[in-house]
Amino acid sequence: MVFTVTGNTYYERALMLDAGPLISLYSPNDARKDSIRLYLTSLSNEKYPICITYPTIAEVHRRLLFDLGRLVSTQFVNDSLDGSLNIVNICQADHAQSRDIINRFTDQNISFTDASTMAVMKRLGIIKVLSYDFHFYLLNFEVINLQ
Repeated sequence: MVFTVTGNTYYERALMLDAGPLISLYSPNDARKDSIRLYLTSLSNEKYPICITYPTIAEVHRRLLFDLGRLVSTQFVNDSLDGSLNIVNICQADHAQSRDIINRFTDQNISFTDASTMAVMKRLGIIKVLSYDFHFYLLNFEVINLQ
């Protein structure tokens, strides 16, 4: 099975990672982990950029640490920092944009991590996100939700 990401520029072709699917990937009893692994492997083999932000890494690490323990959370950190992912830094303008996103959608429970990810995606032109969160649709991102 081959998955594709459309777009011409580097970031238009990129996929941003959100916390939920990454937590699934490291959870031994999550039925979605095989489809997530297959999807990410396919993108990697096709040389599509796979991006993540440091706040997402921190969020996943914390959840794995308290839900599944130190060994699993440490493995996630090691995997995240092994050079296979494009780690995108958040700049000062992204902080302001994150605040604006949270203030704009007061009827949604958008975390600062997700708002930061959205701000980075807008700034760089990343249009696809691997996520379980519907609020990425609010800013017209294409949400990949593997079941």
